Amino acid sequence: MAARALVSGLVTPWELLSIHRGNRVSLEAMTPELLDLNLERAVPSVGVPVFFFLGRYDRHVDSASAARYFEVLRAPKHLIWFEDSAHNIPFEEADAFNEAVVEALQSLGIAPQNP
Repeated sequence: MAARALVSGLVTPWELLSIHRGNRVSLEAMTPELLDLNLERAVPSVGVPVFFFLGRYDRHVDSASAARYFEVLRAPKHLIWFEDSAHNIPFEEADAFNEAVVEALQSLGIAPQNP
């Protein structure tokens, strides 16, 4: 992902370094709380539609854990797998992601239907 962003000109090497540092600071700040977080207990149900967009190879958010939570979450819910993605689905499978978002919005009646 980083190499692709550099080659495509989306970021400079200095920006990439800043992003990496920011991610590290955020992770260090959140780790203690995240280690104690049990979503099944903290958020057993949600009263609004929930869409899980999961990359099969995500190593930042364990997709197997997310799928297990999806199974027990009480909510109007939809699970969409992206078989060729990790954590950056909008960049790794841009067309499929855009299509899935439009379909999700259409299913809620908040996006125009295709003619």
